[in-house]
Amino acid sequence: MKWTFEKPKKPGNYWYKRDTDVLPGLTGKPRILYVDSTFRVPQLNLFEYKEPVSIEEYKGQWAGPINEPEEKGHDVVMYSYETE
Repeated sequence: MKWTFEKPKKPGNYWYKRDTDVLPGLTGKPRILYVDSTFRVPQLNLFEYKEPVSIEEYKGQWAGPINEPEEKGHDVVMYSYETE
């Protein structure tokens, strides 16, 4: 997987890294964003996610899509320790 300025072409989870030249003073820390079927993503601000906006509003690099983690089944062994 490599960083690219090409916008996502299909729905899924993507890494996104803001172009710090567009918004000086804000960090370009990578985040995972979900791109929906209408190519909208949550609008980012400093404190929380807002209503979805078009991916065209995002100026930066993308990587992905990323597969979601697999769920652990009931075959996971749980250990417990008894104290006397």
